[in-house]
Amino acid sequence: MDDERARLAAAWGRMPIGLVTTGGSARRVLMWNREADLIFGCPLEALPVRDLPLVRVDRTPYPEGEQPVEHVLATGEPVIAERALVARPDGTWADVRINAVPMIARDGAAPSALLIIEDVSIQTRHERDARLLASVGDALSEVGGDAPALLDATPS
Repeated sequence: MDDERARLAAAWGRMPIGLVTTGGSARRVLMWNREADLIFGCPLEALPVRDLPLVRVDRTPYPEGEQPVEHVLATGEPVIAERALVARPDGTWADVRINAVPMIARDGAAPSALLIIEDVSIQTRHERDARLLASVGDALSEVGGDAPALLDATPS
């Protein structure tokens, strides 16, 4: 069993996404990988699930019990591909995609969940930049699409 745990821990350490197991009777973070520490911007050791710094994409807090991991622990229903933000201790934000799934409990064991969290901040910036470029292209096409002529006609 210890050999299996060592292999699992080694595999988790190489994953390019954040992995966090939560649960137990105290509903705390039980195990996590380095990528999760990087995404959250702090160690997660024994952090209560309700204190995971996750908020909705509009930066409003989740209502009591509706944060994705709390939802899974309470209902056993998975949360798939939900977008959220991580409020990091240094004041920065990470745009993340979350998958939270229940873990099969042994008879009588407290429920637990696996949180799979991916930082999609760069992807979001690329999507925003693409929308901006499309808008600029649309604006240029409305004025004839001749950017050099438009710039030459601009008063200095």
